[in-house]
Amino acid sequence: MSKVKYIRFKKSTAYNDAGDETKVLAEDDKAVYYYDGCHRYCYLDKVEDKDTFVLFERKTKTMTASRLKKMRERHEDGQLENDDIDELFAEIDRLQKQNLTT
Repeated sequence: MSKVKYIRFKKSTAYNDAGDETKVLAEDDKAVYYYDGCHRYCYLDKVEDKDTFVLFERKTKTMTASRLKKMRERHEDGQLENDDIDELFAEIDRLQKQNLTT
Protein backbone atom coordinates (compact mmCIF):
# COMPACT_ATOMS: atom_id res chain seq x y z
CA MET A 1 0.00 0.00 0.00
CA SER A 2 1.11 3.53 -0.67
CA LYS A 3 0.05 6.79 0.94
CA VAL A 4 -1.39 9.72 -0.98
CA LYS A 5 -1.60 13.22 0.48
CA TYR A 6 -4.90 15.12 0.30
CA ILE A 7 -6.29 18.54 1.17
CA ARG A 8 -9.56 18.81 3.10
CA PHE A 9 -11.05 22.29 2.90
CA LYS A 10 -12.17 23.71 6.24
CA LYS A 11 -13.69 26.76 4.54
CA SER A 12 -15.27 27.27 1.15
CA THR A 13 -13.09 28.83 -1.53
CA ALA A 14 -14.03 30.16 -4.96
CA TYR A 15 -14.23 26.66 -6.49
CA ASN A 16 -14.15 24.25 -3.52
CA ASP A 17 -16.70 23.87 -0.74
CA ALA A 18 -15.93 23.29 2.93
CA GLY A 19 -15.48 19.53 3.37
CA ASP A 20 -14.23 18.93 -0.18
CA GLU A 21 -11.15 16.75 -0.51
CA THR A 22 -8.65 16.83 -3.35
CA LYS A 23 -5.32 15.19 -4.05
CA VAL A 24 -2.12 17.13 -3.42
CA LEU A 25 -0.17 17.33 -6.67
CA ALA A 26 2.97 18.87 -5.17
CA GLU A 27 4.13 20.48 -1.97
CA ASP A 28 7.05 22.64 -0.92
CA ASP A 29 7.96 24.64 2.19
CA LYS A 30 5.63 27.50 1.26
CA ALA A 31 2.63 26.05 -0.56
CA VAL A 32 0.47 23.07 -1.47
CA TYR A 33 -0.51 22.60 -5.13
CA TYR A 34 -3.72 20.96 -6.37
CA TYR A 35 -6.48 21.05 -9.00
CA ASP A 36 -9.54 23.00 -7.88
CA GLY A 37 -13.19 22.11 -8.57
CA CYS A 38 -12.84 23.54 -12.10
CA HIS A 39 -9.67 21.47 -12.75
CA ARG A 40 -7.39 24.50 -12.66
CA TYR A 41 -3.88 24.20 -11.21
CA CYS A 42 -3.94 26.13 -7.90
CA TYR A 43 -2.01 26.54 -4.70
CA LEU A 44 -2.65 27.34 -1.07
CA ASP A 45 -0.05 29.28 0.89
CA LYS A 46 0.81 27.31 4.04
CA VAL A 47 0.99 30.47 6.18
CA GLU A 48 -1.64 32.79 4.71
CA ASP A 49 -4.23 30.03 4.04
CA LYS A 50 -3.53 27.85 7.10
CA ASP A 51 -7.12 28.25 8.39
CA THR A 52 -8.58 27.21 5.01
CA PHE A 53 -7.33 23.63 4.74
CA VAL A 54 -5.86 20.62 6.49
CA LEU A 55 -3.47 18.06 4.98
CA PHE A 56 -3.96 14.34 5.54
CA GLU A 57 -2.79 11.05 4.07
CA ARG A 58 -4.90 8.17 2.82
CA LYS A 59 -3.60 4.68 2.19
CA THR A 60 -4.22 3.33 -1.29
CA LYS A 61 -3.92 -0.18 -2.58
CA THR A 62 -1.41 -1.20 -5.18
CA MET A 63 -3.38 -1.89 -8.32
CA THR A 64 -3.68 -5.29 -9.86
CA ALA A 65 -4.18 -5.96 -13.55
CA SER A 66 -7.77 -7.06 -12.88
CA ARG A 67 -8.49 -3.80 -10.99
CA LEU A 68 -7.10 -1.75 -13.88
CA LYS A 69 -9.24 -3.75 -16.32
CA LYS A 70 -12.38 -3.06 -14.25
CA MET A 71 -11.55 0.65 -14.14
CA ARG A 72 -11.10 0.72 -17.91
CA GLU A 73 -14.52 -0.91 -18.31
CA ARG A 74 -16.09 1.63 -15.95
CA HIS A 75 -14.42 4.43 -17.91
CA GLU A 76 -15.78 3.07 -21.20
CA ASP A 77 -19.26 2.92 -19.62
CA GLY A 78 -18.91 6.51 -18.36
CA GLN A 79 -18.97 5.41 -14.72
CA LEU A 80 -15.46 6.33 -13.58
CA GLU A 81 -15.60 8.46 -10.41
CA ASN A 82 -13.18 10.90 -8.76
CA ASP A 83 -12.02 8.29 -6.23
CA ASP A 84 -11.14 5.98 -9.12
CA ILE A 85 -9.15 8.76 -10.79
CA ASP A 86 -7.31 9.50 -7.52
CA GLU A 87 -6.47 5.81 -7.25
CA LEU A 88 -5.09 5.82 -10.80
CA PHE A 89 -2.93 8.87 -10.05
CA ALA A 90 -1.63 7.20 -6.88
CA GLU A 91 -0.64 4.13 -8.88
CA ILE A 92 1.09 6.29 -11.50
CA ASP A 93 2.99 8.11 -8.73
CA ARG A 94 4.00 4.79 -7.16
CA LEU A 95 5.25 3.45 -10.48
CA GLN A 96 7.19 6.64 -11.21
CA LYS A 97 8.88 6.51 -7.79
CA GLN A 98 9.66 2.84 -8.32
CA ASN A 99 11.28 3.60 -11.70
CA LEU A 100 13.32 6.42 -10.17
CA THR A 101 14.74 4.17 -7.45
CA THR A 102 15.58 1.18 -9.64
